[in-house]
Amino acid sequence: MVSFPSPQSYKFNIFKGIRTRNGIAGNGTISATVCQNVDFSASSYDAGVQIRTTYGNYSVAEYQGYNLIKGFETVQEGVHHQLFYVENDTKGMLVEYANNTYTTLVDNLTVTGQANGLTMVDGAYDVFVFTNGIDYYSVQLYPTLTATKLEPEYDSSAVTGLALCEQDGSLVIGCNEGVVLASRKGDITDWNYATPTDVNKAWYQLFGKKVTAVVPYIDALLVFTEEDSTMLSGNMSDTSTAVRADASLGGCMSFESWVKHDKYLFFYDNRQKNVYYYMQNDYGQKVLGEPIAPEVQKFFNNVEKLQMLSYVGNNRSEIWLLSNNFKLIYDYYIGEWTERVCQELTSYFVYNNN
Repeated sequence: MVSFPSPQSYKFNIFKGIRTRNGIAGNGTISATVCQNVDFSASSYDAGVQIRTTYGNYSVAEYQGYNLIKGFETVQEGVHHQLFYVENDTKGMLVEYANNTYTTLVDNLTVTGQANGLTMVDGAYDVFVFTNGIDYYSVQLYPTLTATKLEPEYDSSAVTGLALCEQDGSLVIGCNEGVVLASRKGDITDWNYATPTDVNKAWYQLFGKKVTAVVPYIDALLVFTEEDSTMLSGNMSDTSTAVRADASLGGCMSFESWVKHDKYLFFYDNRQKNVYYYMQNDYGQKVLGEPIAPEVQKFFNNVEKLQMLSYVGNNRSEIWLLSNNFKLIYDYYIGEWTERVCQELTSYFVYNNN
């Protein structure tokens, strides 16, 4: 006769996320090797952490005959606008979606399969600056629709690249050609950096390899390549005050593989297969923190693209990661990871805090 052990009962009131190593099971706490389509929330009756099924996705709209490459929110004159970059086999378009209708803002763009954009002030108005890596446009929606083609150049040649940011009134572009180029302060159509004594003029810095991201962070500009990062500070239009620090470890995969969340700058380093962060210490120094994704590192094999997005609202504080082969969510409150399984997605963006 075979004897069986007596059944055992276990109680867990603290649920952790994905742990592909160093799993936890004991003292009321348990982690998971698979944790899909659930949210963490504080228990309503004790100090534990419970899990619950997440809300599903739903379709809002589609653009017939085109692929939706990326969505954006721009706020101009206090009004929220929902923009999309779409492509077919022959051209790209930047369109606005409102009241179940698409309006074309910029037409006949080069087909690239990628896009980036940001909202900034140019002169007296808010504008949305858009690029697909080759074409650059400024789109002003008030008082009337005005789309202006931008022509950034270095050494009399047009530059290409998807890394964009705004710093001190300049539009900054991180270029595939290994240069960081910035417009004149307050005028994103002026790229003339040759004026000798103008402290508001356009400027450039050479890096000798593809610049993957440019990020303003605590009174400085972080310039990333795939291999390293460099801090630029001071007024880069004025050589007497411009400061360029030595390059340090910590590369960023692409223009969308970083995000600011709370007081930290998180970024994905594809060479190290991990997510790192920059922070400012008590002495005002910007330092590189420890990786936050060792428990989910197995997901980062064969990554071809990775987008990061910060979301704070509805009792959530999360960082969303979208790759060509996974969708992960980092719960910032408790420092745990879950996986979202759903239809194929091309990009994330937050619109009206949703």
